[in-house]
Amino acid sequence: QSSGATQYLWLFGDGDSSILVNPSHTYLHSGNYTACLIARNNGGCPDTACKLITINLIPVIDVPNAFSPNGDGSNDIFYPRGSGIFSIKSIKVFSRWGEVIYQKNNIKANDPSTGWDGKFKGAQLNPDVYVYIVEVSCDNNTILTFKGNVALIK
Repeated sequence: QSSGATQYLWLFGDGDSSILVNPSHTYLHSGNYTACLIARNNGGCPDTACKLITINLIPVIDVPNAFSPNGDGSNDIFYPRGSGIFSIKSIKVFSRWGEVIYQKNNIKANDPSTGWDGKFKGAQLNPDVYVYIVEVSCDNNTILTFKGNVALIK
């Protein structure tokens, strides 16, 4: 806190700012930010301090292991979700015989409208266990690959 300061302007370096004396701020993306405080006294004289801040957000990814596409509006779609995700580079779902039954590339993260609805060639599949491979592009520029099983239940 600047001695004698009566006005504060915090510039967080990501387009957000605050005029509070002790603000809190959450960065939404990894990167380097120059954060500055401009404090003014009663006479309007400014004092400025800046600091380089490096943010490295750790992505949190959840790929469900079961879903129930029964039309009840709850857990009807299989899709990866989480925080720190930039996009889904690819998602593939395979039958137990290795046939690709669902595939999408370069889709928006956390969007159920882009997920698998349990259908193949327009027909609802029977309950079974399917194999998936999901490639996620994270906000910190890393690519993560997830492989596993998902149970389609009714």
